[in-house]
Amino acid sequence: MIDHIGGIEVINFIDLNQEEVMEVFYLRNHPEIVKWTITQNFSLKDHLEFIQNLKNDSTKCYFLLKKEGIALGVIALSRINKIHKNAYIGIYKNPALKRVGKDLLMVLEEIAFKKMKLHCLFLEVLEDNFRAIAFYQKNGYSYQGCLRDFIYYNHQYKDVLIYEKIQ
Repeated sequence: MIDHIGGIEVINFIDLNQEEVMEVFYLRNHPEIVKWTITQNFSLKDHLEFIQNLKNDSTKCYFLLKKEGIALGVIALSRINKIHKNAYIGIYKNPALKRVGKDLLMVLEEIAFKKMKLHCLFLEVLEDNFRAIAFYQKNGYSYQGCLRDFIYYNHQYKDVLIYEKIQ
């Protein structure tokens, strides 16, 4: 089922057509995206299995966002806890586009806070992703802590910072 929020098409990963599945696969593995993600390159097999597994996993929701047929990016809610009404968010934008992060975040928060009635959102960001950190702070997310040496990437350990937004 395709939804629309603020003029943006919201397509659940479990409803993607074959072309959209491949579009998300290429976006997800784009070097500009991979360099900021905690989980690195996915094979096509992993990607297809991931989408298939989403059909039976109520703790994750992934969406492709499009406007006028152009993929803006992907938004995600994971580790959804319906009892405590919280989740972790993830966003990656189409690297070919500028100034779409605000739209992606607006749609994600609309789904999380208004449709799912969540109370709190968390996110994890690499310590040196200064643009993302500034973006989230500007949009009301507050620093909550640091996971020291949390990931090993490019032959070095990196800290992961935790941010939160309460409805």
